[in-house]
Amino acid sequence: MNFASRLNLAIQTMTKPDGNEFTAQEIQRGTGITPSYIGRLRSGQANNPTLKVIRALACFFDVPSSYFIDDVASAHATLQQTITSATLIQDEFELEFMKRVLPIIRDLRQKYPLSM
Repeated sequence: MNFASRLNLAIQTMTKPDGNEFTAQEIQRGTGITPSYIGRLRSGQANNPTLKVIRALACFFDVPSSYFIDDVASAHATLQQTITSATLIQDEFELEFMKRVLPIIRDLRQKYPLSM
C-alpha cells in the first residue's frame, strides 16, 4: 500500500462526527498543508512527503506516524486499533454523561410530575 492509498483510507475511515469525510480545506486548517498538496498526495503525484507532513497528518487523523510508513498489515491494524479506541472513548463519554444527567432528570420528574 503506497502513501496515497494510506492517506485516502485515513480520509475515508477517520471521518467527522457526522460521518462525512474531511475536506482538503479542513485538513489544511488542522495541519497547515495546502489543499493542492493534499490533492497531489491523494492522487500519488506527490509520493515522498517530509516527516513534518507525515506527523501533521498523523496528528490530524489521530494515528501514529508509522501508519503512513509501515507495511500494509501493520498500517491496517493500526487504523483498526485507532477506530476501536475512538469508539471506546465515545462509549465511555456517553456513559459518564448519562450518569450525570439521569439523576437530574429524576429530580425534575419528582419536582414537576407530568399531569395527564
